[in-house]
Amino acid sequence: MATWLFQGNPKLWDMNKDLEQHRKTAWDVRQRSLLGQMHVGDSVYLWRSEGGRTGTGGVVAHGVLTSEPRSRIGYDYPWVRLVLDDVRLTEEIGALPRTILVLDAVLAKLGVIVIARRTNYRLTSEQARTLDQLWLARRQY
Repeated sequence: MATWLFQGNPKLWDMNKDLEQHRKTAWDVRQRSLLGQMHVGDSVYLWRSEGGRTGTGGVVAHGVLTSEPRSRIGYDYPWVRLVLDDVRLTEEIGALPRTILVLDAVLAKLGVIVIARRTNYRLTSEQARTLDQLWLARRQY
């Protein structure tokens, strides 16, 4: 199974409100080269870009893919469905801010940090393992 990181921009839509209200969602797959690599059951983290608000970017949710990528009539990009099992919109409740991730030798090389303009990133197994450990360690019970 693969682990993905999908980026959203709060300048373009109210990402926080959407994530608070909906555990089932869909995400565009803009990197078409990744389409054949996404499968039901893959783990996915959601990254909120700073969207003009310095210090707010980072990992804010985790979930799993519940569909293969599919096309939509009238849309430019295919999409996948996912179910979120953990949403943390602030650092106080366990979100992982970019400022912390860039200090980790493995996570500083995340595609979203190195090339921030994409929407979908496949994590290496080392990045996935490191991110999983950090996400679990910051979990609020």
